Amino acid sequence: MLVVDGHFYRLRALEVWWPVSPEATTSLASRAPVINVMQCNADIATALGSLTFHRRPFQTVLIDLSLPEARLWSRLDQRSCRTEINRAKRLDCVVSRNERSDDAFRLLRDFIRRRGYRAPLSAKEWQRQVLNNDVFVVHHEGHPVACHVVQVDGTARARVVSGATVQRGTLPGAIVGALNRYLLWEEMRYYREGGVGHFDLGGITLDETSPLFSITRFKMSFGGDVVEEHIVHLARSPTLRLALRAMARARAAAGQARHAWARTTGVRPGKRDNGSAARDEKSRAERRVLSKPEPSRGSFE
Repeated sequence: MLVVDGHFYRLRALEVWWPVSPEATTSLASRAPVINVMQCNADIATALGSLTFHRRPFQTVLIDLSLPEARLWSRLDQRSCRTEINRAKRLDCVVSRNERSDDAFRLLRDFIRRRGYRAPLSAKEWQRQVLNNDVFVVHHEGHPVACHVVQVDGTARARVVSGATVQRGTLPGAIVGALNRYLLWEEMRYYREGGVGHFDLGGITLDETSPLFSITRFKMSFGGDVVEEHIVHLARSPTLRLALRAMARARAAAGQARHAWARTTGVRPGKRDNGSAARDEKSRAERRVLSKPEPSRGSFE
């Protein structure tokens, strides 16, 4: 189990990742107004029901690192993974861990600015990420091409928190994609050698109509298992819990109304064309599915 400082809107919160029991979570309730329980199993989620103001399922791709390396390699998709990783191995590339964080910061900052799926990454937030996570960067001919931030819970699990790639056009897209896949493979090898049990690719959507389903296909090409866990938000105060529960229901109702509008008209309210509607839908989906207080997106494109 991993416990880190977090937030829920403007409220201070604790994020409890992969709790081993309900009691391990409830014992922390006095430390913050809100507890964000991240990726727990269904039994624990149900046991926390009396303190819960919002709960939802969360799917991710989990790779069993106890398997032999040859077995992990054989589970990678031949065309989209093994071929691309072998291509990257023939390039002039170097992978570093916790050594080139400034390069990773620039990649992430620029990637977020281009995509606009979350607020800009500040230097203060980045320093917190560097303090609590591993930062991997792959360089090609001396230039940073891709980075991943990985959260580690001892020897239990390593999870991709976020990632970025250099802007297409700086390098050919085929090179960027190959190096991004190679970086993930090297991370898997690193944590396997360190005795970590599982590698978590950080969340997927199973909705094939979603603009993010291409990311799901990318993650599933690494041969892991799709597992369902749960994200549960707790509040010890009954008054706060009731207020946040009402807010969660209102937001859910508003989201359903927006979905209904989009399905009926093909255009989001306030949008003039289907192209801009699709772009707005992708941005909204990214913020909802893969931003705080939920597991963050990586650069899987």
